[in-house]
Amino acid sequence: MPGQKNSRLFRTTLVCFVLAVMVLAVYGQSRNFDFINLDDPLYVTRNPHVQQGLCLKSIGDAFTTLSGEFWLPVTVLSLMVDHELYGLNAGGYHMTNVFLHLLNSILLFLFLGKATGSFLRSAFAAAVFALHPMFTESVIWIAERKDVLSLFFLLLTLLVYRRYSEKKSAATYMGILACFSLGLMAKPMLVTLPCALLLLDFWPLQRTGTDRTTLLEKFAPLVIEKIPLFVLSLIFSIITFITQGRGQAVVGLDVYPLSVRISNALVSYVRYLKKFILPCDLAVFYPHPLDTIPLWQILVSVLVLMLITLTACRTAKKQPFFIFGWLWFLGILFPVIGLTQSGLQAMADRFIYIPAVGLIIMISWGVPAILGTQKYRNRIIGPAAVLYLLLLGMAAWIQAGYWQNSIRLFTHAVRTTENNYIAHTCLANAYQEAGCAEPAYRHYVEALRIKPNYAKAHYNLGLLLAKNRRTDDAIKHFRLALKVRPEKAETHNALAIALAEKNELNKAITHFREAVRRDPGFADAQNNLGHALMLSGKISEAITVFETLLKDHPDHAFARNNLKKAVEKSKKRNKKD
Repeated sequence: MPGQKNSRLFRTTLVCFVLAVMVLAVYGQSRNFDFINLDDPLYVTRNPHVQQGLCLKSIGDAFTTLSGEFWLPVTVLSLMVDHELYGLNAGGYHMTNVFLHLLNSILLFLFLGKATGSFLRSAFAAAVFALHPMFTESVIWIAERKDVLSLFFLLLTLLVYRRYSEKKSAATYMGILACFSLGLMAKPMLVTLPCALLLLDFWPLQRTGTDRTTLLEKFAPLVIEKIPLFVLSLIFSIITFITQGRGQAVVGLDVYPLSVRISNALVSYVRYLKKFILPCDLAVFYPHPLDTIPLWQILVSVLVLMLITLTACRTAKKQPFFIFGWLWFLGILFPVIGLTQSGLQAMADRFIYIPAVGLIIMISWGVPAILGTQKYRNRIIGPAAVLYLLLLGMAAWIQAGYWQNSIRLFTHAVRTTENNYIAHTCLANAYQEAGCAEPAYRHYVEALRIKPNYAKAHYNLGLLLAKNRRTDDAIKHFRLALKVRPEKAETHNALAIALAEKNELNKAITHFREAVRRDPGFADAQNNLGHALMLSGKISEAITVFETLLKDHPDHAFARNNLKKAVEKSKKRNKKD
């Protein structure tokens, strides 16, 4: 009926408008926020490929180079577009993230509404997704563009898949493959999506039925149907494993033994649940506990996970959304739960951005099911839902405010976590960039008290000490950093500069050479090597270094000036001879 169609359209438009108002009310403040000194330089402010803007060369670079230890061409391309639009105005990048989060909220609402036929529950689920404070990290952090972008393509995949489930066609299936590929190129965490589609076949698409016999009969064809998607997942898993191995992002079993990983994974699953239900003490970095997790916490975590899983299985026939949401949460989170450890964190709020959709569905469909047909159910649910959303919105607004700048963010992280050497180091870096030497020094010292062999803190403290003319102390910390990470070219270069200031040119030249050997494209180290050679009287060798450098970096002004001086010195020496 035309009237009913217009009514549905009006209600849908109204929900989308309300979602937009909520998201902008909470996250609109980020238009005045700065870049964060953790990963934002890697992805944007010191990324030469992104800073080319959008052109043929930069597009090629997006597909042929890594961002950190990941191959993320779609994410990098989006950041290039932002650079084209906003330059280095951080507010523009933040608002792109916010806009993508808003689109995700709307797409989630549209998908759930179409797939389940439940308008109010879908709207509530989308509103919870839009406002939950645990998602702030993914929405505000520019470096986590990959989160909001990958979920955008995941939801497009789900929408296309729903259409395919109603009317199969090769074109629609190609659309599924295209959206899934783009999502993987935004963030490879989506590798478990084919398994998630099998969950959709069970509920809400009901392609398997709920009877056990029917389910087993239909399961095999549905798996076969998804073989191309599983192949894509395998390809991207291999690419991720190779790239992370080359970038030394994957932490070895010697650092985090398998028993430590399993213990942390079990406890982290429950910690994610706890923080989702009661989003307090959220932080940008949670230090890994290593082998300090008490046995009782591990046992309690196992018990909680088993009880929820058994309950979801027992209610699967009558209330299939429980097992759908629970397995979605467990499965999507599995690649980043820490069994294959990438990075130094125990867990991260950003990792739950996509998995939490399962938990939201469990709440949105589960609470009305638990209340059943009680007389006052509707009177309870409506006000409770509004109050819950208001509390989420307030908490998210407060949490978003911590991301205003690096000092505020990492001050909050230091206060809400224990022994957080990463937060202390990043806070010290922020103070150092702001010219506040005393608090920077204090936080570097605290970071090294917690983790004495943390190379990055030693290196940055060395830079601070060198800047304040404490050259001997700086050299000590540079050497300690190299003892842990001897492959870091920037540390060899910094140590060499400090040695040169003490007129220990031969030692300085040794480390300048090592910096260049470790990173042949390190132009400043090459220039420093040439300058040190020139000061030590090795003019011809210095000229060779400068000429080689200028072939690859013709615009390097210091090298060109030093080459001119070296040539003049060579001419004077030849005249004397």
